[in-house]
Amino acid sequence: MLDRVEHRPEDIELEVQNGQGAFLARAGGAPAPRNLESVFDVARGMRMGTAERLLWAWSVGVVGFFTVSGFKLDHYVFPAAPALCLLCAAAWEEARSEASSRAGVLAGVVAIPLLLLAAGIVLIPGLDRVPLELPATARLLPIALMSSGLLMLAQVGQRWRPTAVPYAAVAGLLASYALVITVGLPAFEQLKPTRRLARLVASTAGADDHIGMFRLNRWSSSWRFYVGRRSERLETDADLQIFFAQPGRHYCAMMRRDYDRLTARGFRLRIVHQEEGLFTTTGRALRRGAAAPRDVFVVVTDYPDPSGA
Repeated sequence: MLDRVEHRPEDIELEVQNGQGAFLARAGGAPAPRNLESVFDVARGMRMGTAERLLWAWSVGVVGFFTVSGFKLDHYVFPAAPALCLLCAAAWEEARSEASSRAGVLAGVVAIPLLLLAAGIVLIPGLDRVPLELPATARLLPIALMSSGLLMLAQVGQRWRPTAVPYAAVAGLLASYALVITVGLPAFEQLKPTRRLARLVASTAGADDHIGMFRLNRWSSSWRFYVGRRSERLETDADLQIFFAQPGRHYCAMMRRDYDRLTARGFRLRIVHQEEGLFTTTGRALRRGAAAPRDVFVVVTDYPDPSGA
């Protein structure tokens, strides 16, 4: 897109000073001055339609906001993806219909297969660093990316311009997505013991028993969903004392280190179930690699062991 640089005064409606202000002016809803209407008209040398302006404004607004935001997670950028996909499709079709390929278009077309190749090469050793127990079929992921990259590079090399439809790139990305869904997500879910612990409590606790979770705020929503009943969120030792002081039997999920600390302080608790997992399963946690320490989660109760052990 940015390769379309032609200065045609009749198409220029906006210039941006210091590289800022175009999207902010539009997002704010205030009427922009005539000389501040579209930096892309200057960069592309062509008039930009209302729909394209809206897509750019949405994409830059979402990405820009969360870029400068102090708190952000990996998936916060997802709302910008549909708009960016539409912009890429429009640019691809426009570049394909041109009589001759410009240098910027050619560079972009060649960069796509090279990026696919690079991603596959990086994933070959990268899969061993992910703290997941991946099956052997996960090795198909880098193969799919590299194969699509090589095939697309061969297609581009025949005409040195965009193909009618980027079948190779789309096929490689779809195959990668299918592998992530069918292979990666099940392995990822194994790291999160929330569902298993919650279902165990739901099947063990009686209708009048009390259920709680101690310092597991990240799990609050999923825990309550799988438990299927009211669950108390406990943050302090005082909260825990009040919880266990209620009449009846109690079940509480917590970290093993909290259990060890509480029993050392005199809490009479018994472990009902215990298993390993990761407390945080965001991209940042996964990037720590296979050496990332596993957390130990337990479900405890104050009810004596029926077997007397």
